[in-house]
Amino acid sequence: MIFLKQPDFGAAISLGIITFIILLIAGISLKFITITSLLALPIVFYLIKEPYRWKRITSFIDPWADPQGSGFQLVQSLIALGSGGLTGKGLGEGKQKLAYLPEIHTDFIFAHIGEEMGFLGACTVVILFIILSIRGFKIAEKQRDLFYYLLASGITIMISVQALINFAVVTGLAPTKGLPLPFISYGGSSLIVNMMAVGVLLNISKISSQTLVDTLQLKEKQIRRPYIYYRGRKFS
Repeated sequence: MIFLKQPDFGAAISLGIITFIILLIAGISLKFITITSLLALPIVFYLIKEPYRWKRITSFIDPWADPQGSGFQLVQSLIALGSGGLTGKGLGEGKQKLAYLPEIHTDFIFAHIGEEMGFLGACTVVILFIILSIRGFKIAEKQRDLFYYLLASGITIMISVQALINFAVVTGLAPTKGLPLPFISYGGSSLIVNMMAVGVLLNISKISSQTLVDTLQLKEKQIRRPYIYYRGRKFS
């Protein structure tokens, strides 16, 4: 409700996606999640009926129908990505940042990367987020405590979902939502929150590593049975 009062429908949808994924990981019945999602669909459709949100849907379906209006941002984003080619125009040589592509430093920074660094640079960014996600889930898998397991999974999902939605929006695979690209988009609050989240994730990894060491030491002590000496002979 807080997000909808702002209004920030995209953040509300993202939070809902993250919540459902965490519930699924926590072992909640898939049947329960499916029923809840179906019950939430009428509310989602009702909220989408707002004029400015409906324009985003129509511009997502066909941005070229109104290239100077509602579809302007997506059209310019696709132009930026397409003009970058394989290796890009070079750092500082992009033209879309010259007032052609709105919000290029925040929501559409990935389009700017694609224009100046090309397909290879864009793929590098995607691969880095994939590595971060894999490492985050590996940290979660090592946890023996349920709380740490869900916390590590939730942090990883939060960052991964934000990045995935941003990639989808910039490339025209999802309607515009206004979500920043973690660690890259301009914005102090987003950067601070994501850095704090990664710090917590690293701390959880440290805890799991120390727990593993303690477990191995305990097992080693259990294996080493004390010897008993009786009349000069050693018995285990």
